[in-house]
Amino acid sequence: MKKKALAAVIGAMLCAGAVPVPCMAGEAAAEDESMVIYSQSLNDTADREVSYKIVALPDKVEYKLGEVLSLKGLKIEMTRDGEEPVVCTDHDMAFAHDSNTPRPPKVLLFTDFRSNKAGTYEVEVIGGDNVSFEVSVVDDLMLSGTTETVSAAQTDVITAYQTMTATVLEVSGQTLLLQSVERSRELMTLSTKYLDSDIVPKAGMKLGITYAGGILETYPAQFGGVRKTAVISERTETIKGDANCDSSFDLADAILIMQALANPNKYGEKGSSILHLTELGRANADMNGDGLTVGDAQEIQRELLGISDTDIYNSSIAGKTYVYEKEGTGSEFTITFRDDETFEYYTGAISSYIGGGTWKIKDDTVVMTENTSDKVHHLKMQGSALVYIADESDNFYGISVKDGEKFFVKADND
Repeated sequence: MKKKALAAVIGAMLCAGAVPVPCMAGEAAAEDESMVIYSQSLNDTADREVSYKIVALPDKVEYKLGEVLSLKGLKIEMTRDGEEPVVCTDHDMAFAHDSNTPRPPKVLLFTDFRSNKAGTYEVEVIGGDNVSFEVSVVDDLMLSGTTETVSAAQTDVITAYQTMTATVLEVSGQTLLLQSVERSRELMTLSTKYLDSDIVPKAGMKLGITYAGGILETYPAQFGGVRKTAVISERTETIKGDANCDSSFDLADAILIMQALANPNKYGEKGSSILHLTELGRANADMNGDGLTVGDAQEIQRELLGISDTDIYNSSIAGKTYVYEKEGTGSEFTITFRDDETFEYYTGAISSYIGGGTWKIKDDTVVMTENTSDKVHHLKMQGSALVYIADESDNFYGISVKDGEKFFVKADND
């Protein structure tokens, strides 16, 4: 009854479409530089790429020591697939490390700019494909040959870099879908442009990502200001049954497997839903190594209920009598398997011998051990029949059963 109830719950959830689909807020800027805010569902935006183009540089690109970087005058054209281009001004932009931004910006930037050190610095658009511009800091004191001391306010600014180890869940074109090794449910993406040319990403690989711009609150999340990516491990570690890669297997994994099989375009590998089955998730979900099937979802259900294959096999033969497909010694040759895991066999009316002993299930084979001798018999379970394995058996007393011959459930068992 527990299995039926669980199956009913799963069926009901599938029929009702009970799969959480997260939503996020999207924003757009009009050409008159005013903000227009509207809501978008994730499915409206997740699969549409955004491209950026710098249409006007900032009014100032050269600074003296101690001057603050300004974005005034900067204009960036943002185009989402299927939509008209939108021109964003400096009011619509912010640096990823700036926690004082009053409202969510449309364009996030990253820079290693240091006002206290002469040099050339890059300002890049996060999420853009090599969209950036340069600014410079000029040391007038050094140029004039003076020995004035730079004020204390111009002391070194130290960039705080962080490193996260993440597992590659999926490689989709030029984008990696990642998850922190802490097994956070939050998904993250990383462009392959941040990988060295000798790194060939694959599902299950662990990467160390060094970044300075924080984690951007997109969905999936993104790294801000990536500076270095290194391979920590190429070995794929799987967790059997963990289809959704949350470090455990539960009812949600069984549901995801069935959804991936029923609607692969949405929930299968590289499906349109963010909550689709990933490459690593598929490897986890394959419980017995024969590819993804409904049987994998059923196996997860059995594990959740504490029902093993052995339990299922035991229940299929316990309390039943099987009849040899050929004539016994003068009548039927029968084997009876009792619920207490003992057996009794009777080869026929001519024989006065009644064999007995204990039985157990090993994988899909019934192992019978006689208690009056050292005889052992092996019968492979094949549907509702038992098939004799001669090479591993000592044969029965008073009759010789050949390899491959079968025993069938006696009709009066039904």
